[in-house]
Amino acid sequence: AFSHDLEQFHEGIDDLDRRIGRIANQAFTDCNGLESMYKLIHIFGSLIERPKIRHDFAKKYPIILQHIEHDMDEAKEIFDQQMDLQEETGSIQLDRNMPRVAGSLMWAEELKQRYTQPMEQFRALENEITQTSDAKRVEDKYTELNQLVDRFIEELYKEWAANVSEASKFNLNQHLITRNPKNQLIQLNFHPQLETVLREVR
Repeated sequence: AFSHDLEQFHEGIDDLDRRIGRIANQAFTDCNGLESMYKLIHIFGSLIERPKIRHDFAKKYPIILQHIEHDMDEAKEIFDQQMDLQEETGSIQLDRNMPRVAGSLMWAEELKQRYTQPMEQFRALENEITQTSDAKRVEDKYTELNQLVDRFIEELYKEWAANVSEASKFNLNQHLITRNPKNQLIQLNFHPQLETVLREVR
């Protein structure tokens, strides 16, 4: 009697695992992006590691990696387009009225966050997918893009720092109020170069 009850108990557990597995797989299919995929995995937690559920759900992890690689390639394409534009015009495309340096730094940080957060979440997955050759390829893409963005930020800051001190010192030493030599009217002597500096740091 005990062995029969135990067998029924295990059958019930197996059936429950299969049902949970179907729910997890369907929920994953319904996810509309990486954020919801990671959230789903977090919600199911250790249930996904149960053997019968894990066997079916394991097929979903490569899909996550595909999404990450797609987003990484997209971020790299955006970066390349902006660098081409900067080479042509001297500045990347920014929101209207955004200062060049501050706006460029903000854009770079936002782009970096866009591809960094999904990668960090992927690394935190307790799954063998993180150790595959495909994952290594995506890691290499991440490293390459990260180095490019970091170099862009560093060069932009160095350029700004090299010019801001000299420009500020010269213009701040000038009289704030002067007399126009043509009509002798008093005018504000606020150099546009100083205004540009102040817009960047406000």
